[in-house]
Amino acid sequence: MRKRVVLLDIAKELNVSKNTVSRALRDCDDISQEMKMKIKNKAKEMGYIPNTLSIFFRENYSRLVGIVTSDLINPYYSINIDRIIKDLSRFGFVPITILTNSGYLDFEILKSLLNYQVCAIVSFQDYSQETYEFLKDKNIPIVLYGLLSKYENTISIYTDDYMGGKLVAEEYILSKKYNNPCMIAWQDDVETFKRRKKGFLTELKKHNIECPVYIVGYGSNEKFECIIKNNHDFVFSYCDALGINLKDYLKENKYKCKVYGFDGISYYSSSNKKISSVTSDLNKMSLYLAKEIKKSFEENCEIKSKKFEVTLKK
Repeated sequence: MRKRVVLLDIAKELNVSKNTVSRALRDCDDISQEMKMKIKNKAKEMGYIPNTLSIFFRENYSRLVGIVTSDLINPYYSINIDRIIKDLSRFGFVPITILTNSGYLDFEILKSLLNYQVCAIVSFQDYSQETYEFLKDKNIPIVLYGLLSKYENTISIYTDDYMGGKLVAEEYILSKKYNNPCMIAWQDDVETFKRRKKGFLTELKKHNIECPVYIVGYGSNEKFECIIKNNHDFVFSYCDALGINLKDYLKENKYKCKVYGFDGISYYSSSNKKISSVTSDLNKMSLYLAKEIKKSFEENCEIKSKKFEVTLKK
């Protein structure tokens, strides 16, 4: 495969600096017309192809907004990111999505985004310690989306997860159809899980109702057998994606059980299977975010955190 021609190759051929080549190709005024023509002709002769992505970032950097997530498989993230991108684009911003394999907004990801000179960052991950320490005295608008940070003085746009758990517990109590509840989650160290669990268990405890919590892990449905083994007839799933997997498992095993999820993804995408769920108005959330970023960009003011109400959809 032929090696791609870069600016340095052209510079070496003409015995000029790389910066001179770059500025000539961008028609900068401090480069003479004669030198511009010489460099452009040499670039054409050598088969130079401009890095259009680099040009795009350079010309649009002031309105770039970085979106950071570690998960595009769970429909919750793809549905929300799609709405955020559409709303930001309506206001003339250029969103770029960064997929990370880290559970945090780590320092390397942050540096990459700052190199693009983004005007704001939207993250579905909490800060790493290093990132938080670096940002404490920096005026960089970073919004945590869908979660609360464990660190102080951070900005979050999120749902009332405690109330969501409480609503599911109230449904269990008021229905009087069920007598053996439980809760399931993929992992127990997620901030949103802790708030949902607290709302659910606190309300049940008021009525002296015991409720186990099962951590089933990712990638396997084997631990779902605890639902059948322990004769549970009511399950509060940490999120819709997990709840839908559980419903499929129970159906395969011909076991009847009421399952409630959290996120409302089936109400925002027809491709997702139906599940009773706690949900918020995702359209209002993304629009609020876009308006706050626009206001921050135009008026140089702080973005305001906001908690969105939730409802239970059966």
